[in-house]
Amino acid sequence: MTEKTRIYVIFPSSGLDHRGAWEPEDIKRKMMTNEEMLGELENRCTGVEFVGKVNLVDEERKDRISRAHYGTTEEERQYQAETNRIAEERRRVAIESV
Repeated sequence: MTEKTRIYVIFPSSGLDHRGAWEPEDIKRKMMTNEEMLGELENRCTGVEFVGKVNLVDEERKDRISRAHYGTTEEERQYQAETNRIAEERRRVAIESV
């Protein structure tokens, strides 16, 4: 008997490639993006069908709000809240469509 198994993965952030708050010794290590990690899994898992990849985080918007570590203006806080709301909506739609 052959059964299909489904594995759902959601990355809540853009991945370790964002180095804004990393220590210098961490930056020297090779970091993988979420896309690279999924690609590596797909390459290693022969016989496993990967049916979709969803970019839940708008990288450009996240880059602009990375200054949150150093303090933000009210406008930037609103922008960050909107970005998080969009990401949450994309996450919800991705889960519902599976």
